Amino acid sequence: MDLKLKDKTALHVISRGLVELTKGSNVTDNTIMPGLTYSERRYSI
Repeated sequence: MDLKLKDKTALHVISRGLVELTKGSNVTDNTIMPGLTYSERRYSI
Protein backbone atom coordinates (compact mmCIF):
# COMPACT_ATOMS: atom_id res chain seq x y z
CA MET A 1 0.00 0.00 0.00
CA ASP A 2 1.57 3.27 -1.01
CA LEU A 3 1.62 6.47 1.03
CA LYS A 4 -0.96 8.28 -1.12
CA LEU A 5 -3.48 5.49 -0.58
CA LYS A 6 -2.86 5.57 3.17
CA ASP A 7 -3.39 9.35 3.21
CA LYS A 8 -6.60 9.00 1.24
CA THR A 9 -7.81 6.25 3.58
CA ALA A 10 -7.09 8.45 6.61
CA LEU A 11 -9.06 11.33 5.06
CA HIS A 12 -11.95 8.98 4.38
CA VAL A 13 -11.95 7.75 8.00
CA ILE A 14 -11.99 11.34 9.31
CA SER A 15 -14.78 12.26 6.90
CA ARG A 16 -16.90 9.28 7.97
CA GLY A 17 -16.33 10.23 11.60
CA LEU A 18 -17.62 13.75 10.92
CA VAL A 19 -20.67 12.31 9.17
CA GLU A 20 -21.44 10.09 12.15
CA LEU A 21 -20.83 12.95 14.60
CA THR A 22 -23.22 15.31 12.81
CA LYS A 23 -25.89 12.74 11.92
CA GLY A 24 -29.38 14.15 12.46
CA SER A 25 -28.21 17.76 12.90
CA ASN A 26 -28.88 19.06 9.34
CA VAL A 27 -25.14 19.50 8.80
CA THR A 28 -23.66 18.23 5.54
CA ASP A 29 -20.11 16.94 5.38
CA ASN A 30 -18.40 17.32 2.00
CA THR A 31 -14.86 16.12 1.52
CA ILE A 32 -12.62 16.75 -1.46
CA MET A 33 -9.88 14.16 -1.70
CA PRO A 34 -6.86 15.05 -3.81
CA GLY A 35 -5.14 12.53 -5.99
CA LEU A 36 -6.02 9.90 -8.52
CA THR A 37 -9.02 7.65 -8.34
CA TYR A 38 -9.40 4.24 -9.93
CA SER A 39 -10.91 4.24 -13.38
CA GLU A 40 -10.94 1.60 -16.10
CA ARG A 41 -9.73 4.18 -18.63
CA ARG A 42 -6.64 4.97 -16.55
CA TYR A 43 -5.57 1.34 -16.51
CA SER A 44 -6.34 0.71 -20.18
CA ILE A 45 -3.87 3.36 -21.43
